[in-house]
Formats: sequence, C-alpha cells, structure tokens
Amino acid sequence: MALTWRLAGTSDPGLKRSRNEHSLLLDETYGIVIVADGIGGRPAGELASAEAARTVQQGLTTEESNSGWGEKMAEAVHQLNRNIWEAALAEPEHAGMGTTVTALAMQGD
Repeated sequence: MALTWRLAGTSDPGLKRSRNEHSLLLDETYGIVIVADGIGGRPAGELASAEAARTVQQGLTTEESNSGWGEKMAEAVHQLNRNIWEAALAEPEHAGMGTTVTALAMQGD
C-alpha cells in the first residue's frame, strides 16, 4: 500500500517583526516540505524566502535531471544562491538580502 502525504503548516511574524518573512511550501504530490525565513533586519527578507521556496521546489520536482534527491537538493540551493545574488545586484535596495532554507523530500514507503 502506498503512503499518502498529508501536510499542514502555518506561519506568523512572531513578536519582534511587523512583517512575516517566512515562506512555507507543502507539496503533497512530491512529499516536499520547505521552510524559509528571511534574515531579520536585512532588506527584502520576504522576497528572499519566497524565492527559496519556489526555487527549491522547482529544483526538486524537475523531470529534466536524473540526479538523486541529495544532488537535486544541492543543485537547487546553489541555484537559489545565484538567484538571490542576482536579485540583490539588480535592485540596490535589496543589497544584503538573504534567507535560511530547510527542505525535506520524502520518498518511497
């Protein structure tokens, strides 16, 4: 019998920040959970965390690669780093933007 993923999550800005710089992505089709948190006090943290969730999901779900999960994860995080670097260079007000990212990819039974 195959497992069915049921994922749930929530986020709020916490007690110190007025904006929520967290991004949470739950992909039941692929069994992927991604949590990203913009670095507090830095510019565009909410943009960086949203980019993290999108880029890592895209990297893990691409059918173009024959890489295993670990390689796909590493490639996705490297791409994320490039994307954030380029976004910070393109928009001077985003200089110094950053995020943390934690991702889990569940597979098999």
